[in-house]
Amino acid sequence: MVNRMKENIRKDTKAADQTIRENSRAISYDRWKKRLSRLSAEEQAHIAKKYYGGHYPWKVG
Repeated sequence: MVNRMKENIRKDTKAADQTIRENSRAISYDRWKKRLSRLSAEEQAHIAKKYYGGHYPWKVG
């Protein structure tokens, strides 16, 4: 019984940790998009061309 409880706690902890990591990634991605969007059109074009093959992934969605 105690082992089963410990196992359930471990599963719950893993699920919570995964949710925290996913939320953290989503927040980081949103911040990245906002930072790049605040740049001038020229700076955005330079970054898009140099790193993203001319695409603007921060303007998607």
